[in-house]
Amino acid sequence: MEGRNYRVGSVAIEGGDQVGKGDALLNLSRALVEEGESITMLALPFYALPIGMSIRKMLCTNQDELKKLEGLENVVGTPRQTEIAMAMFALNRLEVLKTLEKAEGLVMLDRSAFSHALTISYNIFLGNISKENMEEFAYKGIDMDQLFIDKLNLSNCVLNLRTEKSKWNASRGNGEDMYEREEVQDICDSVYDIFKEYSKEGWKNVVTRKDGKWRSREDILQENLEFVHSRISIKRGNRGNLRVLSAKDISNDIYPSIRLSSKEEELWMEAVLANDKQKMYKASVNIAEEIAKKIKRIQLSSEIKEQFKKILDGYPEVYSLLEAFAGSRYVLVLREAVNE
Repeated sequence: MEGRNYRVGSVAIEGGDQVGKGDALLNLSRALVEEGESITMLALPFYALPIGMSIRKMLCTNQDELKKLEGLENVVGTPRQTEIAMAMFALNRLEVLKTLEKAEGLVMLDRSAFSHALTISYNIFLGNISKENMEEFAYKGIDMDQLFIDKLNLSNCVLNLRTEKSKWNASRGNGEDMYEREEVQDICDSVYDIFKEYSKEGWKNVVTRKDGKWRSREDILQENLEFVHSRISIKRGNRGNLRVLSAKDISNDIYPSIRLSSKEEELWMEAVLANDKQKMYKASVNIAEEIAKKIKRIQLSSEIKEQFKKILDGYPEVYSLLEAFAGSRYVLVLREAVNE
């Protein structure tokens, strides 16, 4: 390929839980850095921001408790609940979009807009929507995330990691969220196939585990590298740089004038680099709560503000979730930002 044919280059690593996304992302990023590419890494949802934290708390809240929230009494257990959850994830991606747009080199994502597949799968499992409606909901997700998809040219290079049927073990201990269930993962691949059709030649399915046995890291890396090389013109030369975006990096762009605790930032970064999910979750919530308490204003570009407003106008119930999990102060500032 002669050169980049888009403003921001991205590689999205997708898949259900326990398919080795974090490992694959790190190995691929390091290999590309050795080839001379600069890499900016980010895992989504980004829980260390107010909307991301609200997602985390929502996922760990049972259905009966959600019904107690204002505006959700008659929504929980209906197709509308699926759309509201999808809206929350899309808004979290908008929280980080400005930072990703100005990232150096190639953006490497652990999950992306196509992770709507998990939300849809879980709600099919619950009976909130039927399998016959999965394509309709997949395209609702694309509509919510169209700005994110377009700005990052997301459908150009997607690696969907899969495991061929094996025994499921929830491996994250206490705090396991509601998407980490075997039944959800079983439905997920068929939803991902809809996004594969949307992305066409930009999508690659990669089997990481077969019959309960992991493929070698080297084989997985080689298959991933070959596909990335076929889709993206990599900068060749001296060793590139690897950067993991922090809450401070992103907060400065969307929630300016907030000084975050360096201790919590350090704990969060240590957990991310060690792929320690539980410590990462805890540090993320602490950071996000600090932002929500100190927030004075939200800084949005015109395009991002327009998409925020479109989603919030379509799903005003999101405000109830944000007020419950991020606080009334955050909701007040958000309303001012999208309606000014």
